[in-house]
Amino acid sequence: MWDNSGMKNVTKIALAIAGLIGTVSVAYAQDDLVPSDLKTANISSATPSRSDIDYDLFRRNGEEAVKSLLIDPGSAQFEWPYGFLDGYWKPFLRKRVNGLVTCGRVNARNRMGGYTGPTYFVVVMDRSGAVLFKELGESNEMDFVSASCTKSAGSFPPPPAITQAEAVSPAPSTPSLADQLQQLVSLRDSGALTPDEFEAAKKKLLAQP
Repeated sequence: MWDNSGMKNVTKIALAIAGLIGTVSVAYAQDDLVPSDLKTANISSATPSRSDIDYDLFRRNGEEAVKSLLIDPGSAQFEWPYGFLDGYWKPFLRKRVNGLVTCGRVNARNRMGGYTGPTYFVVVMDRSGAVLFKELGESNEMDFVSASCTKSAGSFPPPPAITQAEAVSPAPSTPSLADQLQQLVSLRDSGALTPDEFEAAKKKLLAQP
């Protein structure tokens, strides 16, 4: 039999391990070693509503922040499936960031000019809508951000009903062939594409129907 001090040590270890997972704090609720009175101790019970925050402002600021992480921000197509949770995000091996948290997905062109597919991102903001933290995952569910967002999906509230129809940003218009070629030239001249990558991308682009 363990005494109370032994159980407290186990709890501390369990919390330390859970803290590396990188999800919002509600992830602790899945750990049977954590006493029930501690399962929601690190997450606020207040969920911001439409009247509480300017959701459209948060979306705009979040998109601008995520675009700064993209190779071709002008091609970005955003999905906002969740509202904002009053809690924190725990990045991998870094201190947690307290604020209003949500995950979303973005699809944008890579260096070769092709779309990567929907990629998870996370943003944390303060009450004014200022971005405190942003991180972009990979275009698969095996990377850290994608796994964390997927695990925490059930914790996020839905987006405000009035904006659910707008939760997916409209796709940008398809640029002309000349514009796409000019973009490749710009990427080559800036060093983002090697000469070989440029030629391969140009050949692929010209082969499109």
